[in-house]
Amino acid sequence: MKNRIEVDIETYVDLLNQRRKEVRKSFDWTVPNVLWDWFIETIRENGISGETDPMIVVDNAIVNGDWGEFDNYKNDKETDDEFVARVEEDALFIDKNERLVCFSI
Repeated sequence: MKNRIEVDIETYVDLLNQRRKEVRKSFDWTVPNVLWDWFIETIRENGISGETDPMIVVDNAIVNGDWGEFDNYKNDKETDDEFVARVEEDALFIDKNERLVCFSI
């Protein structure tokens, strides 16, 4: 049986940020800032359910998340605008300036 505690959302966000820094320092893995900011705002606005352990949440976002630069997902000769139009319904997050897309995190 797991023990559960309740924390306010800002304390939880602090725990997520601490884990992110630890993973970056130890493994040189990270989520780009613009995507991380969106991820944190989404949690602030909607809360979180399911697995809530900050270590697991952050590690899964970094290792198992489906996100990256446009070029990793574009078809040959596809422009950025064509790519965005093709994926905008399936993507959770698109940043045209950073050329970053996220399908799961």
